[in-house]
Amino acid sequence: MENQPAPWDMLYKNLFVSNNTFTILSDGFDILLANVERLVKDANLLKDTDGYMTASFLGSTAREEMAKVHILIDACRLNFSRHESVLKRLCRAYYSHIAKYAYYNVLSLPRLGNMEEVKEMWENDVKKWWPSAPESGEPDMPHDTKYLREMPLYVDYSDWDGCWYSPQRENGSLHKSARLYSIKCAEEELALFRITHNAGLYKEESLSIINEIYMKQYVNENTKMERIYSLYGNVANQIEKRLAIPKEKFINSFITKWPLYPFVENF
Repeated sequence: MENQPAPWDMLYKNLFVSNNTFTILSDGFDILLANVERLVKDANLLKDTDGYMTASFLGSTAREEMAKVHILIDACRLNFSRHESVLKRLCRAYYSHIAKYAYYNVLSLPRLGNMEEVKEMWENDVKKWWPSAPESGEPDMPHDTKYLREMPLYVDYSDWDGCWYSPQRENGSLHKSARLYSIKCAEEELALFRITHNAGLYKEESLSIINEIYMKQYVNENTKMERIYSLYGNVANQIEKRLAIPKEKFINSFITKWPLYPFVENF
C-alpha cells in the first residue's frame, strides 16, 4: 500500500508548482480572515459565559491561523524556482503548532532592533523543552504550546504536582486574566489583518509586486535594517504607482513584518 502524501508536500505542490500561485494565495487569505473572525467571535461568546479556558484555546488558535498568513507572505518574498527548499520548510511550518507560535510571538514583539535579535527570539520560541536548573526549584518547562493548546482542554497527570491536572480546576482572577490575554492579542491582530485585507493588499496584484521586489534579496540575520526598510519602501511605492493604494497603507499593514523564513527549519 502506498504511503499517504504528507500534507506539507501537497501544500507545496498545490501552491507553488502552479501557474496561479498568487490567485490561490489571495483566495486563501480571504478564507483565513473569515475563519479568524469566526474563532474570535466564538472565543468571546465562551468568555462571556465563563468558559474562559476553552475561549483561550480558541484565541490561541485564531493567532495560529494568522501566523499562517505570515508564513504565506514569507513565501511570497522568495524566488519560487530558486528557493524550493525554503518554500518546503515553510509548508512544514504551516502545519506545526510550534512554528506558528514562534511566528505570531516574534512578530508581536515591539522592540527588536535587527535581524540578529529576531533570530535569537525565534530560536527561543521554537525550543521544545526548557530543563530546570537544580538550584532554581522550578519544574522542567515544556513548550508554551502545551500551556496554550493542551492545558485548556485536556486532563493529564502532573509529575511536578503529583496529582491529576484538570482544566476545570484552574480558577481565580490571575489564571483568568492570563488566559484571556490570548483573546485580547487575537482581537488586536485581527483588526490589523482586516484593515490590510480591506485595503486590497492581499489581492494577487499586490502579492505579485511583493514577490517581484523581494525575490531579488534573500535576507538573513546579517541583513541590515536599512535594506529591509528599502525593500518595503520599494514595494509600497510600486503598489501606490500600479494599484493606487496609498503607500502608507502598506507601510502600516499586517504585511510589513520581519521576514522569518531564513530561520525556519524542518518541523
